[in-house]
Amino acid sequence: MHKYLLIAGFLTLAVAQESPVIRTTTRLVQVSVIVRDKNGPVEGLKQEDFQVFDQGKPQKVALFTVASSKAVPAAAGKLPPGTYTNRPDPDSHSSGSVTVVLIDLINTGFRDQAFAHHQLMKFLRTLDPQQDRIAIYVLSGGVYILHDFTQDPDHLLQAVSKLKAKAPRDLVRDARIETGVPDLDYAVARALDEFQAFQTINRVKATLAGMEGIGNHLAHLPGRKNLVWISGSFPFSIGVDDRIEDASRNKVDFGDDAARAARALNQANVAIYPIDARGLIAMPDLLTASSAVRVSPMAELRLPPNTPVGIDTMQILAARTGGRAFFNTNDIGGAVRKVLEDAEVTYTLGFYPDSSDLDKKYHELKVKVDRPHVDVRHRKGYYAVEEKSPTPQEMVAAMRSTLANGLDATGITLTVRTDATAAPQPKLQLKMTVDLATVSLEHQQEFWTGKLEMAIGQFDDAGKELASSKDEVNLKLRDQSYQQALKTGLTLPKEIVPRAGATRIRVVVLDRTTGQLGSLSLPVPKPPVVPVKP
Repeated sequence: MHKYLLIAGFLTLAVAQESPVIRTTTRLVQVSVIVRDKNGPVEGLKQEDFQVFDQGKPQKVALFTVASSKAVPAAAGKLPPGTYTNRPDPDSHSSGSVTVVLIDLINTGFRDQAFAHHQLMKFLRTLDPQQDRIAIYVLSGGVYILHDFTQDPDHLLQAVSKLKAKAPRDLVRDARIETGVPDLDYAVARALDEFQAFQTINRVKATLAGMEGIGNHLAHLPGRKNLVWISGSFPFSIGVDDRIEDASRNKVDFGDDAARAARALNQANVAIYPIDARGLIAMPDLLTASSAVRVSPMAELRLPPNTPVGIDTMQILAARTGGRAFFNTNDIGGAVRKVLEDAEVTYTLGFYPDSSDLDKKYHELKVKVDRPHVDVRHRKGYYAVEEKSPTPQEMVAAMRSTLANGLDATGITLTVRTDATAAPQPKLQLKMTVDLATVSLEHQQEFWTGKLEMAIGQFDDAGKELASSKDEVNLKLRDQSYQQALKTGLTLPKEIVPRAGATRIRVVVLDRTTGQLGSLSLPVPKPPVVPVKP
């Protein structure tokens, strides 16, 4: 691992690591609020119309924004050849709300996938090109973008029509082999149970990694983001037990994976709307898609014994993030339409809790609106912990997860230009530019200081990592250089030797102060053809 020191705009090798800088962070708590009456979304509300309470204590609103799905994004500008960025819409300054529909193929049975696919196709034909802005993602091992944000329903229909259902092997739960020999039957059943546990562990890890990747990917978009998660099962229990048994009957802990996913989703202000792809299923009358059952986001949800598996997870996910769960319904399209209606007008309120209130406990939030007969929906609370720099272990885990993820993280804005050379040996010149406005720096005397972690990986067509490198970048910019870098970006050059079979490069940058991430995937350019001398 190399260490770099950036002083006054020049990158040089650091002789020794700088002493750690003591920082004090102030936490901003953001709450997205939906206000509706019998006629639909309530528009035109001002900051003075809202009151925010943290554990019953009134808070001063320090941030107030309004997002509308009617806002039209600006067209994206074209980048020069060989230049890539992790911003889907580099020139867009839209404040409109957006919705991601996640089609879950690893936790949904074959028949349920086909049903959900039919329902989604039917719904997409009803989209309003002037207002509905959605993207389609797929969870299948990792998360990949089937179609990014658009208001053109025809493009979405074409993309979804090409998606084929597949049968997740580990969801076939009733397979049993009867030999008539008790000992052999027991051994076979035990082996099947162990295989099932192994597959479930993989599904949980893949699901949590996918949620983390989605949160990191949506970080650059302002305001509330709605995540519609269409799935036939939810392979882990939220708020009850972050562990499941492995093949050895030991508990496998997913606490760290769940914490990273929750942090990424919270920082990106994502509201989760789980939709059960199983359609109509037998369950108590009070637990239907239209029921008004209220869920405590902290307590274990006490459901009747005949409730289908996963309903508790759906309810708690929705309650904690300000979304809504839909189940026991054959109208998946109608559920997605209700989510889009939630996105029509969103108010975001922000406040700074007193440092004495950061007691590491879960705090309940309540928002009051100065309007009669309105329905107010928002996330129910947050963990009152002081924002701290990630530990070395957390940084390594976050960068490793981001390096392997298919989605670009956008908390730090990156632009990378690639150039290839053929002689005397093939090399790749990477000119990485970091948007300094997305990095946390501290002003000390005449310098702006900060620290970044940077990783570069090389991958083949199958996604196998062939090589990787990691660097530390210590920033120390004079005022004049800092102001210039704010305008033009911070340039970090890097030269690598391409591995045989490498087709893609992935760049990851992490802010050591905040834990924010930026990543970018780009193709390996072909070296120039060297003319053969006669």
